[in-house]
Amino acid sequence: MIDNLEESLLKETRPFYFFSSKVKKRYTDIPFTKDSILIFGSETKGLPEEFFEKWPERFYTIPMAENARCLNLSNSVSIVLFEGLRQLNFTFD
Repeated sequence: MIDNLEESLLKETRPFYFFSSKVKKRYTDIPFTKDSILIFGSETKGLPEEFFEKWPERFYTIPMAENARCLNLSNSVSIVLFEGLRQLNFTFD
């Protein structure tokens, strides 16, 4: 369990990525590695604004049709995780 995510990320050496509907860069542009950390916000509030201010280059989105309802969190995680595994040729070791 992480008590303070921001503090932990400041010390993190592995690549980490955030996901938000408020940015333009697509999740398929992430250069996934086996140790990538994927960070999603809550369905109702998303991620803290401070994260975007501190790490704007690490934010990605899942493109949606205009006027479509947002995906729920589990669907979003599934989509991004599948892309990461696809880029890594579905290797798990």
